[in-house]
This record gives sequence, structure tokens and C-alpha cells, in this order.
Amino acid sequence: DPHLYRASAGDIKTLNKADLILYNGLYLEAKMIDIFTKLNKQKPTRAVTKNIPNSSLLSSEEYDGFPDPHVWFDVTLWKLATQEVTKALIEIQPQHKKEFKKNEAIYLKKLTELDHWIKEQISLIPSNQRILVTAHDAFGYFGKRYQIKVVGLQGISTKAEANTKDIQNITKIIINNKVPTIFIESSVPVKQIEAVQAAANAKGYSVSIGTPLFTDAMGDKGTPEGSYIGMIKHNVNSIRTGLK
Repeated sequence: DPHLYRASAGDIKTLNKADLILYNGLYLEAKMIDIFTKLNKQKPTRAVTKNIPNSSLLSSEEYDGFPDPHVWFDVTLWKLATQEVTKALIEIQPQHKKEFKKNEAIYLKKLTELDHWIKEQISLIPSNQRILVTAHDAFGYFGKRYQIKVVGLQGISTKAEANTKDIQNITKIIINNKVPTIFIESSVPVKQIEAVQAAANAKGYSVSIGTPLFTDAMGDKGTPEGSYIGMIKHNVNSIRTGLK
């Protein structure tokens, strides 16, 4: 969980060996910002979101002075992050600029195709059923870009646990809108979403828990979900199946 993760001595040793350090930024890696700042004095260390326009960022009440950091759920914004990665690579290895730019063009084309595919898949869900209920509020950019209402049990960060009132409020939304499926996340404990399911059941409404979504972490290395595109496709297929 990047919101809460603290770097170990082994992590810092690994970072010190790196030629280039790339991280999300926008205070996603809240406990590691000081480490990145110190390392930047020794080697290239860059937030890949640094050139995303402020006008494209969603506000956040939880992070004083920082927006919602989950920008990768809008593929068009992650294309800007891709370009930032290319710039960083060219700076440390300018002799490979041509190769980096060629690979960037190939990948940006794939992201454009992914963006179109997501729109098509979400359009298959009837508009009145496009309500995505998840463990924490990570899908704001996804909802804005792909026309789906997002309701998170917790806020943008996973630091604070949801209380009884939060569970009651979200249960009411589920019942009133006849939401068929709610979702847990790979990096967040399942108990709170299970508590929401139990609360709905207690009121005589049966709601399913869908295939877990990847939010603040991707899948295991070597799996389709271990890549950005694979992770996004997994999430979209889970959401479409659960809500359709």
C-alpha cells in the first residue's frame, strides 16, 4: 500500500544502486517523500506526474495541498506520465534518444487503443447501473473519464478506517440504487467491504462481492495484471461483469 509504506533499510540500499528513480508523486508515496527528496541530490529522481496540468487534477480534502494522486486510472493522463518517463530516460542516456522515442510512440498508440476500449466496455453497462462501489476512493479519475459514478468506503488514502456511519451510508446507496456488485481491492483488507455486504444482507438486500480490483498495486510479475495495460483491462472486465 503506497499510502502507508515505509522504506526499509534494504529498500534504501536498492534505491542507492539505481541509475534513475521514477515514482508517481502527488503525495501517493506519502511516507517516502523525504527519501526521494534526499536521493534527488545524488541521482536523477523524478515524479512521473510532474507535468500533468493542474486543471486535470482532482481536488482532495485529505491531502492538504495535494490533489488525488490516482491519475493512472485516466489513461489519457498516464500518457503524459509516459512522456515524462521518456524525458527522464533520454536525460541519462541521450545516445539512445531515437530508440526511446520509437518505443514511446508504440506504447502511446497502445494506450490510445486502451482508452477507446475502456469507453466501449463501460458503454455496455446500462447508464443507471454505472455505480462503482469500492473499498477506498481510488477511482475518481476513472469515473470522470469513463462516465461512471464512483463511491468509496474510505477516502483517497487508506490511512483511516471506515466507521459504522460510513458503512451505513454506503449501504443505503447500494440498496437505493440496487447495486448488484461491490468490489474489494488487492492492496486493501477485505473486512470493511465484507462489513458492507453484511449490512446490506441484514436489511434484506443481497449484494455480491466482485473479482478484486487492482488499485494502488499491480498484479504479480509475469502475470497479465503485472503490467499497466493488463491491470487496467482486468479492472474494466471485472467492473463490466459485476455491474452489467
